Amino acid sequence: MFRIGISHINSPQERFFAPGAEFLLVCILLMTILPVTTFDLLHGCLHAAPNDILINHDAASDEATQPLSGHGFNGAEDSTSLRQILDKAVKLRESGKHKALLLRKLDWDRSEKYFGRILESDSTFDDVVFQYAVLLRYRERYEDAIDLVYRQIAIKPNLVEPRVEIFRFFRHLINARKYKQALSWLKKRSSQSEANYAMGELYRKQGKYKLAAETFQKLLSDDQILSKIPVYSSFCRLCIATDQPRLVSAYYWKSIAEIRNYVDATLVFEDLKYIASDDELRKFLSQQTVSGLQSFVSDFWSRRNPIPAARVNPRIVEHFNRIVYAEKYYEYYGFRTAFTNPDRLGYFKFNKIYALNREFNDKGVIYIRHGKPDDRVVSFGDEVPSNESWLYFETNHSPRMIFHFTLFNTPNFWRVTPIIEDPVMLEDRLGWDEIYFRMLNSQNVEQLSIRQEMALKNQKSLLDGLNRDRHTWSKDTRPLEMSFYTASFKGDSVDTIFEIYQGFDIPGSAKARSGEIVDLENGYTIQHYDLTLVDSLLRRNHYNDQVDDYSDTFRSSVDPDSYVVSLYAHIFESDYIGGYKFRIIIPDYASNDSLNISDLQLAFDISTSISDYYDEKQGIYIYPNPKLAFERETPVYVYFEIYNLHIDEDGNTQFLIEYNLTLLKADESFFSSILNVFGKDPKTSITTSIQREGETERSNEYIALDVSNMAKGFYKLSVTVRDRNNASSVAKERVIKIY
Repeated sequence: MFRIGISHINSPQERFFAPGAEFLLVCILLMTILPVTTFDLLHGCLHAAPNDILINHDAASDEATQPLSGHGFNGAEDSTSLRQILDKAVKLRESGKHKALLLRKLDWDRSEKYFGRILESDSTFDDVVFQYAVLLRYRERYEDAIDLVYRQIAIKPNLVEPRVEIFRFFRHLINARKYKQALSWLKKRSSQSEANYAMGELYRKQGKYKLAAETFQKLLSDDQILSKIPVYSSFCRLCIATDQPRLVSAYYWKSIAEIRNYVDATLVFEDLKYIASDDELRKFLSQQTVSGLQSFVSDFWSRRNPIPAARVNPRIVEHFNRIVYAEKYYEYYGFRTAFTNPDRLGYFKFNKIYALNREFNDKGVIYIRHGKPDDRVVSFGDEVPSNESWLYFETNHSPRMIFHFTLFNTPNFWRVTPIIEDPVMLEDRLGWDEIYFRMLNSQNVEQLSIRQEMALKNQKSLLDGLNRDRHTWSKDTRPLEMSFYTASFKGDSVDTIFEIYQGFDIPGSAKARSGEIVDLENGYTIQHYDLTLVDSLLRRNHYNDQVDDYSDTFRSSVDPDSYVVSLYAHIFESDYIGGYKFRIIIPDYASNDSLNISDLQLAFDISTSISDYYDEKQGIYIYPNPKLAFERETPVYVYFEIYNLHIDEDGNTQFLIEYNLTLLKADESFFSSILNVFGKDPKTSITTSIQREGETERSNEYIALDVSNMAKGFYKLSVTVRDRNNASSVAKERVIKIY
């Protein structure tokens, strides 16, 4: 910890300068005639009076919390005037960073004078030392700025911002200084845990992954570091760089478990801010407890998880993968000045979360949210400005988006622009939107309205882009074809039995790689709409690679309600992954006294003989068909349950079951139509009725339908139950395929 204290001073109020009015007058005179900054004067005095000034970089003392000087130039300042001066200093500092170099210097010089007045009056006032450190960082005096942040932490250790920003200050330093220069300075500060962290980051970004890993590992057992969250975050990046994506999730959730206070939580949000929404920012800021902050992060990633049933959330892995890529190609720590802004007319409206990004250009902002564009265009020519445009296709979860980027004089400071007018650029993008053709061929009188229309279109893309994010899979990932359907049945009490039937098409390449056994991990999760977990299961199945049917069944007892169901499958030792997420309403069978029927369960086979491979229901053994596709040579087996049959005075039930199979869409393939050549006329519908009697209000039913004479195609299977005792009826249906 950086500490400035005073030795050999016996007065009750310690002073920043050594005792002696002559010395103070000389310092004041020097400030009026020499172009020195507040920090220059501060350090000059330190070195000028070594016997009276104590510098300690290891720990804070009581002196650290005392004013640097008892009085300002014009006598003591009260808190109201100090607040006004600090506000002026910060305002000038922030306004200066958006101006051209000369005007920037003027604002920053004035800002520094205001900071100097406060520091001379009371260095413990508010967070003035940290705010001054920010100015020094703006002026690229990173080493001095870091010293002052430590000074502020020593004075007021409960302030959140300095403890968070110290890590950013170090990142600025290693980004701006040459490798050897930065490494040399950091090694001299090795007593500071955060400097060691910065050293690990320097190694990582230089590709010295072994040194980085060793440095980070030591820091995980260092209780002196202000927070371990950045260390875990760097480990996630390191795992991406070293091609260990499976470890990313483990390190990430360890970091969430490490949240102890708002400093930790804010550092966690530093990684989330690139894809968060304004609503999520407000929700984060509203959290008051550690458990609330941890739940926020968990919910944040649950909403984005494409396959919640998997052990690892692939969205987290992809997020850090994009951050590492953006660090390499889109990193930018400079200021967003008005004179480099291509949106001179102010068409674009940015959300609040956008302003939190201070590490990447606009390409990086969009890339981290949406990944690699589906199409990309760069136009070249002697008079053509530096440009690049990205197109994202419409998906089920996000609209079509176009972003145009331009570059003005500042290396790698790509900014999004609302309008493109260069003829070469317009011509290269004609296939993207008709507006580019209209702009290219318009007369001057039309261009204003077309320009306005283009700006509005691009503004919509920007708003969509900054308020959404999407997951994309690695180029090495291969889709594992998965078929499934669900069915629900009445439970023993008020609950409902919910079943999922999964089937998999195992690719030949996966079989060859796995040898004689196909190792498949698959499972499911059931969540409420608020993402609260209701049930989940993940298991590993071993299949002989010679079998044709790979299937599994999951059963869960749930309350009737609306749910989000996720399915997942992965073949071990391969890149094949399957997943699906959908919403479903689980019906309530218990509270309804009228005639009711379960969902229809379609099967390869149904038997009353015990079988280890079949699902058992009331002594009936069922082998489900997840694909809902049946060969004509084999029967279509149907199972269902009837509830609340009316019992007559003699204690009997009487009901009629009608099965109807109706063609929806014929298979017009050659092999289907060839039957007609031989004079056969395949059927397109069948109806079968069965009269049944019983003694209980519940009945378990099954049937084998002969479809050998049916035309190939898709059919609607309807089952209708008519209760003869009270003339009520109920029906359920499914779509199946016959081939």
